[in-house]
Amino acid sequence: MHSCKNTCIFENCILKIIMHMKRIYIFSLLIINLVFAQESQVFYSLDDALQTPDQVYTLHLRNQDFKEFPKQIFKFPNLMYLDISENQIQTIPKKIKKLKNLRFLSVSKNNISIIPPEVCQLVNLEVLLLQENNIVSLPENIGSLTNLKKINCAYNSLTGLPDSFGNLTNLRDIILQNNQLSSFPEIILTNKRVTNLSIGNNPLQTIPELISEFIFLEEVDLQNCSLKSIPDSFCSLQRLIHVDLSSNSLSQLPENFGDLQRIEILNLNNNLLVLLPDSFGNLSMLTVSSISDNAIQYLPDSFCNLLNLEKLYVQNNQLKKLPHNFGNLEALLSLHIQGNPLSELPNSFNLLQNLYELSIDYEMLIASAVLIESMSELSRIIVPNIPEDSEKMEGLVEMFPNVTFVK
Repeated sequence: MHSCKNTCIFENCILKIIMHMKRIYIFSLLIINLVFAQESQVFYSLDDALQTPDQVYTLHLRNQDFKEFPKQIFKFPNLMYLDISENQIQTIPKKIKKLKNLRFLSVSKNNISIIPPEVCQLVNLEVLLLQENNIVSLPENIGSLTNLKKINCAYNSLTGLPDSFGNLTNLRDIILQNNQLSSFPEIILTNKRVTNLSIGNNPLQTIPELISEFIFLEEVDLQNCSLKSIPDSFCSLQRLIHVDLSSNSLSQLPENFGDLQRIEILNLNNNLLVLLPDSFGNLSMLTVSSISDNAIQYLPDSFCNLLNLEKLYVQNNQLKKLPHNFGNLEALLSLHIQGNPLSELPNSFNLLQNLYELSIDYEMLIASAVLIESMSELSRIIVPNIPEDSEKMEGLVEMFPNVTFVK
């Protein structure tokens, strides 16, 4: 018998890993295009770079305990890629404007509170990473960086964005989570090419109807934004692949939520949902659905049309039964149904022959052991409330000799 921590922690980690896989891949391609097209050597120390200053295009100075921005960097006139993150730098010198060829700049994870307006003279910048500093505002001339494709300002203290932010019409990635934005910054709605918007962990309270302007949006993170509702217009974002609306106060979803037919990963954990709209079953591309820690009383029959669903987290709700055709979800690999007042499992349950992981309450496992026994791929059963030294548990171990039981 093994022990495990709260399965919700594991679940959220899995969702975040999946969430970032595609983004990391696309971002890596961007960096390759930025740097390696120059066939340049990557330098990891100033001493080495200073040997051939005119040949320095890529400089990695991450985590080298710099207390201030190294002046030697200005001796590299052709520098295109500069990563000086994870140091203890407090200010960026105005002379940074001399690095005219910079296309990638990371000053993340320092102690910077002010971004000087001279940064916005680096008009060739395509990637600007400012996350995990002490920044309270962006320069008023940020809109001069018209070639910018990605900006990351997460984990700062921003309360708003300058009006010129709307000039950044080439942006694809806007990352603003974990700031102090008290309302949705509508100025970003002019950035119509955005494919990834991460603005979670801000007390936004509402989402504007005009969010539908993001016609190319594929990923959106709105977790923990004090949202009580989602506008119907949200469901016109039909390119969405990943949606995170977890840890809000949503009591219902729009009736047309099923119009988001390209969604593959959906996180609705920790809301106040009582039911799902009938259109939910139209999410035909859905592979990971997390709707745990709500108050859902039943799943609509259309739910069983989700034939591509591989992971379902529906624990800690108020489900009394599962749909009779639940066995139609033959692609399911991992299912978490513990913490529900289920009275029984449907007869079709044993059709889930691809299921390898099941999280279920002890009483329901005992009552359904015969039904579950025929599921040949099942190799891991999580029973959070399993009694210690249970004779019945010993019987289950004998019944499932190839299964690992986890408490």
